[in-house]
Amino acid sequence: MEKSKGLDTLEEVSKLLSEEGLDRYVKVDFYGQKTDSYFDKHLSEIRMFEYQGVLQPDEVIPTLKRYDALIFPSHYEGEGCPGIMVEALSASLPIIASDWKYNNEFVSNGDNGFLCNTFDPAAYVDAIKLLLMNKTLRSRMAARAYERSGDYSVSKARELVRGYLATTSCIGSFWL
Repeated sequence: MEKSKGLDTLEEVSKLLSEEGLDRYVKVDFYGQKTDSYFDKHLSEIRMFEYQGVLQPDEVIPTLKRYDALIFPSHYEGEGCPGIMVEALSASLPIIASDWKYNNEFVSNGDNGFLCNTFDPAAYVDAIKLLLMNKTLRSRMAARAYERSGDYSVSKARELVRGYLATTSCIGSFWL
C-alpha cells in the first residue's frame, strides 16, 4: 500500500462520493504492507476506508469472496502483472481498475469490470455507482470474471506450453 497504488485517487473518489451522499453505501478495505505513510496521513480518518492488515496467501481468495468488487486504481510505475487481478477473477469479482500498464490484459471494459482513466476519480465513481445501482450488471460481471479466470489457470498454462513444445524442435523430454 502506497500512494502510487492509487491511494491518492481513492482520496478524491471518497470526496466525490461524499458530495453525492453515496459514501455511506461504499466501504473500501485495504490489505497489504504499508510502504509509505499516505494511508495514515490522508485516508485513515475517512469513514469509508479501513485498513485490514496483511493477508497470508491462503487467505486471499476466501477474503476476496466476501466483497462485491475489487478496486485497483494503481499508477505505480513498476506495476507488472498484478497477481491480485487473477485472484479477484478467481473469486468472481468485477474489477474497477486504472487503464494502466497491463491491467487491460485482465479487465475487459464493460464485460468483467471497468477500466478507468488512470487519474480521473470521476470515472471510478461512475463505475462504483453502476455496480451499486445495477445488481444484474454486477452479477453478470462476476460470472464473466470467473470465466476469465480460466485463462490464468494451471491447466491453461499447461495447454499453452504443450502447444509451444509441439511446434518447437527441442532436445530432451518434459513432463507437464
